[in-house]
Amino acid sequence: MGRDARYVTGTDDHQSYVAAAARLRGTSPVNVATAEGDAIVATLRAAGVGVDRLTRPAGDPEHAGGSGSSWTWWPPRPR
Repeated sequence: MGRDARYVTGTDDHQSYVAAAARLRGTSPVNVATAEGDAIVATLRAAGVGVDRLTRPAGDPEHAGGSGSSWTWWPPRPR
């Protein structure tokens, strides 16, 4: 349409299915997240899709520092 756009995406490194896949494969969640994230990046590149920002939480220190503070507002569970 002739307008600039930014493509921002990320991987779901800390989802429960990553931990489940790690158990099934006999490896760590970080290894699963890294392998699956690498496959996503390779697929995007093969399709000619350029990404302006790709957050990969397991290995991104900026994400680790910022994401924890976003949960401080979350109310405690009722007892």
